[in-house]
Amino acid sequence: MNARINPFLFWTPRILTIMFAGFMGLFATDVFTEEGNFIRVLGSFAIHLIPAIIIVVILVLSWKREWIGGLAFLILAIAYALYARQYLLWILIISLPLLIIGLLFLFAWFQKNKRNEA
Repeated sequence: MNARINPFLFWTPRILTIMFAGFMGLFATDVFTEEGNFIRVLGSFAIHLIPAIIIVVILVLSWKREWIGGLAFLILAIAYALYARQYLLWILIISLPLLIIGLLFLFAWFQKNKRNEA
C-alpha cells in the first residue's frame, strides 16, 4: 500500500529546496560585473551555477524518495560546514538551510514508512 504523508510535510522541504537553489543561483550573477567578452562571462556564469544545479538534481532524485534528499542534504551541510569552518556566518547561511531541508526530508520519509507499516 502506498502511504501518503501530510501535504505540509510533503511540500515544505521541496519548496525550501527550490528557494535555496534560487538563492545559490543568485551568487552566480556576480560574474556580470567582470570585464571580458560575452563568452568568457557566460562560461563563468555557468560554472557559478553548478551548486544550484546540484541542488536541483538532488531535489529531482529525492522527489519520490525522500531518504535520498535527507542524506544528500545532510552530507552537503556537513561538508560545507567543514570546508568553511572558519566562517561561522557562512556556515549559518549555507549549511543551516541544508541541514533543515535534509532533516525535513528524513522526517517525511520516516512518516511515510511509519504509515506503510501501520
